[in-house]
Amino acid sequence: RKTANSVDGFIAGELLHEKGNPHHAIIISSWENNESWETWFVSEQRRVALKNIHALLEQDEKVIVLEVLKV
Repeated sequence: RKTANSVDGFIAGELLHEKGNPHHAIIISSWENNESWETWFVSEQRRVALKNIHALLEQDEKVIVLEVLKV
C-alpha cells in the first residue's frame, strides 16, 4: 500500500487476513479506473514490492479484478 500510494489513480488499500488463520491474507486496493490499475500492475514499483514480499508467500499471488456493481 505504501508503494501504491504514490501511483496516480490509487484511492485506498486494505490488508485483511482470515480470522483464525493469519497466514491467509488478502489485499484489496481501490483505483480511480482500470487504466490506473493496469499501469500499477505492470510497473517496476509493483514488481519490486512483490519481490520484497515473495518470501512470505506460500503460493503465487492470485489477482482478481472486481468492479463495483451499479444497481
